[in-house]
Amino acid sequence: MIKVIDSVGSRHIILRNRLNRESVAEFQTLISKEGNITITILNISSLPRAIVEMIYHKSVVERRVLEISLTSSKLSKYLLSLGISNHLLERALQKREYKPLRALTIGGSADSLEKIIAVIGTLPLADISIFIIQHVKDDSEKLLDKILKDKTHYRVTYPYNGEDVKSGTIYIAPPKYHMRVKNRKISLDSDEKINYARPSVSALFQSVSECYGESAIHLLTCGYGSDGSEILNDVQRLGTTVLIQDPSECEAHDMPISAIQTKDYDFILKTDEVRSLFSTLFYISPMRDDAIRLLLKELHTLYGYDFADYNRDTVLRRLEAVQQRMGITTLSLFVKEVLTDRRVFDELLLSVSINVTEFFRKPPLYIGFQKLLEDKFNDRGAKIWIAGSSTGEEPYSVAMMLHQFGIYDDSLIYATDFNSVILEEASNGLFSKERVFRDREKGDEVLGAGKFMSYFENMGGYFSVSEDIRKKLLFFSHNLATDSSFNQFDIISCKNVLIYFNRELQEHVFQLFYDSLEVGGFLLLGESEVVPLSFRDRFKNYDILNKIYVKGS
Repeated sequence: MIKVIDSVGSRHIILRNRLNRESVAEFQTLISKEGNITITILNISSLPRAIVEMIYHKSVVERRVLEISLTSSKLSKYLLSLGISNHLLERALQKREYKPLRALTIGGSADSLEKIIAVIGTLPLADISIFIIQHVKDDSEKLLDKILKDKTHYRVTYPYNGEDVKSGTIYIAPPKYHMRVKNRKISLDSDEKINYARPSVSALFQSVSECYGESAIHLLTCGYGSDGSEILNDVQRLGTTVLIQDPSECEAHDMPISAIQTKDYDFILKTDEVRSLFSTLFYISPMRDDAIRLLLKELHTLYGYDFADYNRDTVLRRLEAVQQRMGITTLSLFVKEVLTDRRVFDELLLSVSINVTEFFRKPPLYIGFQKLLEDKFNDRGAKIWIAGSSTGEEPYSVAMMLHQFGIYDDSLIYATDFNSVILEEASNGLFSKERVFRDREKGDEVLGAGKFMSYFENMGGYFSVSEDIRKKLLFFSHNLATDSSFNQFDIISCKNVLIYFNRELQEHVFQLFYDSLEVGGFLLLGESEVVPLSFRDRFKNYDILNKIYVKGS
């Protein structure tokens, strides 16, 4: 999303969350304005190549007054490596004050009763206050408290005006009254209807967020109308997490659909997913292994990344490192932050991702690869999959090698990773001069003296991989743990990835590779990786010294 604020002689461009192709064209128009330009980049960890190039050209080549502020340390380091000055707004996540969850708000209309009962019925007893609002007629009988009392250990009440808010209590908005929370007290009034409703979801959500901020979480469930939607942007700015009921579970789905259309929410979840999330957020098992297992389960549900079968020691080290770096002292607070704040999860994802890579890392392995090309691909191109491509050095190295060998135009390289931030950086093909010069000797060892640098264009403050090399490289997201085979390949290279998986996941990935290779196709592994015993009749040694295996019939 792009927002622009113009004033006399200056323009402030705000980039927030994810950008699309239309954003690039819009940004190009906005940055062309004369005068001083300020760019603020919020909750974005990577930028497309075109925007990076525009920023560099305006700030460095044209020497325009361009002030760049951002919230991502990853993006800040990336831009600095390319010679683009910037200011990091939050130098470290640990400078934030982390607060536990203290309030849960559930709002709905018609068709919401069943969902409310299901969620409350499995909610662990915790140090929180719960506020429930349902659109009901003014003369409706108060029944919800009686229903919920049989489903929960929480105290359940229709509150009176001015009642102190206490933890361990469920407060239900009474018919024909708006319910708000002010200074940790219940406020009831019969003012005009809001969004044709009294009680109003919008009124309650707004007041709870103003009172509790990031210590609150809202769930908007089924119903007619659009009550609640117009204030979601405001409550998110106050730090409150917003969950939307999956409309497919609602007969009355206007409310969740209207909320989704605002794009001001964190997650869309089914009822069972909401119950599971709340069970993890509001009760942390004293058994650390159980707590971590539940955390990994929720990461998969919320963000789509499955770490359950990664090497457990590696995952634990990464989790602990991020927790310590953030300055969070308890596991319960860390679980809350990583499950409700995308920035914290992104920090964790970057930590779990293994991004140690170089151009032509381990030259003897590439020389062995060259020998394979000479023996088997002397007169034809190759379809190659590089799994776990990280920031792109390996696929670009392979592309250079194929070009040098004369078969690149007839070849195709698919480069995949599960980390979208890393993938965008890789597809940009922009590298610091320090990184390129560091790897020049290794590149020349494989390609020949002086050849490595011929595949880069000097852009002034950084190098760009040449267009001839970038044109045949396809970068896209693929998760080895959860995604299936997507093509048939002559060669698959997966180096220094499998060592971070447990045995079950390793065998799953080898089956994936077996299904994805042509008969007689080749599998290239890292120097510390081996084919499991259960697959040694399907992958035969071809060049054991250089970790190259061939698929049998």
